[in-house]
Amino acid sequence: LKGNKSKETGEDLGIFIKSIIHGGAAYKDGRLCVNDQMIAVNGESLLGRSNHSAMETLRRSMSSEGNARGTIQLVVLRG
Repeated sequence: LKGNKSKETGEDLGIFIKSIIHGGAAYKDGRLCVNDQMIAVNGESLLGRSNHSAMETLRRSMSSEGNARGTIQLVVLRG
């Protein structure tokens, strides 16, 4: 994952998939692609948030407290 910023304004542009680990869960699932933008995690929108806040939301969703079933739901914008 990578948080992108505008070169002109320094404004946060969102969280994007930077790479997918060969053999990992996302690779095996096959639906995520490099440069996809993460829009929501487990129903919680990431739009309009700072990159730091968006990453905290993702970390929380991946923790045992935020996710009882061991899976997370992502909404992405194809890059």
